[in-house]
Amino acid sequence: MLIYANFGSIPQIAAVLDGFKAVVVAIVVEAVLKIGQKAFKTNWHIVIAGMAFVAIYFFHIPFPLIVLGALIIGFGYARLKIQDSKFKVQGSKLDKKNQYFGKF
Repeated sequence: MLIYANFGSIPQIAAVLDGFKAVVVAIVVEAVLKIGQKAFKTNWHIVIAGMAFVAIYFFHIPFPLIVLGALIIGFGYARLKIQDSKFKVQGSKLDKKNQYFGKF
Protein backbone atom coordinates (compact mmCIF):
# COMPACT_ATOMS: atom_id res chain seq x y z
CA MET A 1 0.00 0.00 0.00
CA LEU A 2 2.81 2.34 0.88
CA ILE A 3 4.58 1.70 -2.42
CA TYR A 4 1.36 2.33 -4.35
CA ALA A 5 0.66 5.54 -2.44
CA ASN A 6 4.16 6.93 -2.92
CA PHE A 7 5.15 5.58 -6.33
CA GLY A 8 1.89 4.46 -7.99
CA SER A 9 2.03 7.27 -10.52
CA ILE A 10 5.36 6.06 -11.94
CA PRO A 11 4.53 3.92 -15.01
CA GLN A 12 7.10 1.21 -14.25
CA ILE A 13 5.88 0.75 -10.67
CA ALA A 14 2.24 0.79 -11.81
CA ALA A 15 3.05 -1.97 -14.33
CA VAL A 16 4.68 -4.13 -11.63
CA LEU A 17 1.70 -3.63 -9.32
CA ASP A 18 -0.69 -4.57 -12.15
CA GLY A 19 1.33 -7.76 -12.58
CA PHE A 20 0.82 -8.53 -8.89
CA LYS A 21 -2.93 -8.17 -9.36
CA ALA A 22 -2.90 -10.83 -12.09
CA VAL A 23 -0.87 -13.19 -9.88
CA VAL A 24 -3.27 -12.73 -6.96
CA VAL A 25 -6.27 -13.44 -9.21
CA ALA A 26 -4.60 -16.62 -10.51
CA ILE A 27 -3.85 -17.81 -6.96
CA VAL A 28 -7.45 -17.18 -5.87
CA VAL A 29 -8.87 -19.00 -8.92
CA GLU A 30 -6.58 -21.99 -8.29
CA ALA A 31 -7.62 -22.09 -4.61
CA VAL A 32 -11.32 -21.94 -5.54
CA LEU A 33 -10.87 -24.83 -7.99
CA LYS A 34 -9.06 -26.97 -5.42
CA ILE A 35 -11.68 -26.28 -2.75
CA GLY A 36 -14.45 -26.97 -5.26
CA GLN A 37 -12.97 -30.36 -6.14
CA LYS A 38 -13.08 -31.39 -2.49
CA ALA A 39 -16.39 -29.78 -1.54
CA PHE A 40 -18.62 -30.68 -4.48
CA LYS A 41 -19.33 -34.39 -4.25
CA THR A 42 -22.36 -34.42 -6.60
CA ASN A 43 -23.72 -32.20 -9.32
CA TRP A 44 -26.48 -31.15 -6.90
CA HIS A 45 -23.84 -29.42 -4.79
CA ILE A 46 -22.69 -27.48 -7.83
CA VAL A 47 -26.29 -26.49 -8.66
CA ILE A 48 -26.94 -25.28 -5.10
CA ALA A 49 -23.68 -23.29 -5.09
CA GLY A 50 -24.59 -21.74 -8.45
CA MET A 51 -28.05 -20.82 -7.21
CA ALA A 52 -26.52 -19.26 -4.08
CA PHE A 53 -24.14 -17.20 -6.21
CA VAL A 54 -26.94 -15.95 -8.46
CA ALA A 55 -29.11 -15.12 -5.45
CA ILE A 56 -26.43 -13.13 -3.63
CA TYR A 57 -24.81 -11.45 -6.64
CA PHE A 58 -27.71 -10.63 -8.93
CA PHE A 59 -30.69 -10.48 -6.58
CA HIS A 60 -28.85 -9.13 -3.50
CA ILE A 61 -30.55 -11.62 -1.20
CA PRO A 62 -29.05 -11.48 2.31
CA PHE A 63 -26.56 -14.23 3.12
CA PRO A 64 -28.48 -15.64 6.12
CA LEU A 65 -31.50 -16.23 3.86
CA ILE A 66 -29.30 -18.04 1.36
CA VAL A 67 -27.95 -20.28 4.12
CA LEU A 68 -31.52 -20.90 5.30
CA GLY A 69 -32.54 -21.80 1.74
CA ALA A 70 -29.61 -24.22 1.42
CA LEU A 71 -30.61 -25.74 4.75
CA ILE A 72 -34.19 -26.26 3.58
CA ILE A 73 -33.00 -27.78 0.29
CA GLY A 74 -30.62 -30.06 2.18
CA PHE A 75 -33.31 -31.26 4.58
CA GLY A 76 -35.70 -31.81 1.70
CA TYR A 77 -33.05 -33.71 -0.21
CA ALA A 78 -32.28 -35.94 2.76
CA ARG A 79 -35.94 -36.39 3.70
CA LEU A 80 -37.07 -37.40 0.24
CA LYS A 81 -33.92 -39.47 -0.33
CA ILE A 82 -33.67 -38.28 -3.89
CA GLN A 83 -31.81 -40.83 -5.93
CA ASP A 84 -28.84 -39.01 -7.38
CA SER A 85 -26.93 -42.01 -8.68
CA LYS A 86 -27.13 -40.68 -12.22
CA PHE A 87 -25.89 -37.31 -10.95
CA LYS A 88 -22.91 -38.72 -9.07
CA VAL A 89 -19.60 -37.28 -10.07
CA GLN A 90 -17.07 -40.00 -10.78
CA GLY A 91 -14.92 -40.84 -7.77
CA SER A 92 -16.74 -38.35 -5.49
CA LYS A 93 -14.65 -35.58 -6.99
CA LEU A 94 -15.13 -33.47 -10.04
CA ASP A 95 -14.25 -35.43 -13.13
CA LYS A 96 -11.28 -33.97 -14.99
CA LYS A 97 -13.37 -33.88 -18.18
CA ASN A 98 -15.99 -31.68 -16.49
CA GLN A 99 -13.51 -29.00 -15.46
CA TYR A 100 -13.34 -25.81 -17.43
CA PHE A 101 -9.86 -24.98 -16.20
CA GLY A 102 -6.82 -27.22 -16.25
CA LYS A 103 -3.88 -27.14 -13.90
CA PHE A 104 -2.03 -23.86 -13.88
